[in-house]
Amino acid sequence: MSSQLLALSGLSILAVVVNHAGGWGYYTLFWWREGELTVPNYDQVGTWFYYYLVALKQLTAFAVPSFLFISAFFVAYAARGSQSTLTWQMALKRVTGLMVPYVIWSILISVGNFLVGVRYSPWESLTRIITGQVAVGYFYLPLLCQLYLLSPILVPLAKHRSKSLLCITALIHVGLTSLYYLDAFQVPIRGIYLLINLSPMWFFPRLLFFFAFGLVCCFHLEDVRRWLARFRWQLVLATVVLGLSAIVEAEIVTRMTGREWRQGVFFFSFGLYAFCFILCFLAFDTIPVPFSDRLAQLGTKTLGIYLLHSKALDIIAMFLILSAPWVLSVQPLFQLMLIIFALAVPLLLMRTIARSPARSVYRQLFG
Repeated sequence: MSSQLLALSGLSILAVVVNHAGGWGYYTLFWWREGELTVPNYDQVGTWFYYYLVALKQLTAFAVPSFLFISAFFVAYAARGSQSTLTWQMALKRVTGLMVPYVIWSILISVGNFLVGVRYSPWESLTRIITGQVAVGYFYLPLLCQLYLLSPILVPLAKHRSKSLLCITALIHVGLTSLYYLDAFQVPIRGIYLLINLSPMWFFPRLLFFFAFGLVCCFHLEDVRRWLARFRWQLVLATVVLGLSAIVEAEIVTRMTGREWRQGVFFFSFGLYAFCFILCFLAFDTIPVPFSDRLAQLGTKTLGIYLLHSKALDIIAMFLILSAPWVLSVQPLFQLMLIIFALAVPLLLMRTIARSPARSVYRQLFG
């Protein structure tokens, strides 16, 4: 199972890079023409490469839920030993292992932004680091640290009150997700904006269900496997249907309400799609995943790639926009160049440091 989860981790980090590259695709599609910044121009909506980007963004957004599931699974696995629980010391050790490289790269990126003229007050800079706003996708690491700190409480519940834990966290997920529907359709409910502001992506209740699900699956793996064996092909069908539904729903809600739902909104069909996607990996755990060895190798380097890929994307995207604007009219080529560069830079840097005299600080930089 560990090799299967490493392959899922590798696939998930690849999906993160593809998803964020798709974000640059949206930006260039609506804001740039022949290398010049213009007012928003939506004349490309409805074209084939517009739908290509919509599909790219929605179908790769399973990555964060799957990362939470994998992290929780290994937390529960560590708690299955002789102690049969997770101590606060173990949780703090995991948090430290994440926060040291996270803080280092957050500071380095903040300094880089300052040097190119993007400046914040000291308090704003600190807030951006705490809430994961320094770079795209950084919210995930403060989120995971919160869940690690909650693990000593969640682990016993997952082991002895698994159904109750899943039901409660699922209700929390449904309740918080519903707020965005109510807001999008302008349902007049007092305090709705306050509730939305109190449940940002970096705050643990938003995606708590997927972490709890990972804990429960580890403690009850054999029962889960037996259940999944009966429905594995139905799960494949459900994953395909829900993936298509996530694409369609994002587009329909965006057009009906004028709110942007094609990026970063965790709505109902998406949550179900991510849930079924993870279940499919568990259901077919005895069947080799294509390129599983390569994906597993990538899965061992997820933290380093996660921390560095967004800045690598910024660099290559701006370089192409300014030096080769014709690439923007060929979105698949533009996306491919972004993805290759965003993976190559972190991997090359990690490999270089691992083989250099600076290898003693590798763990502090990349986990």
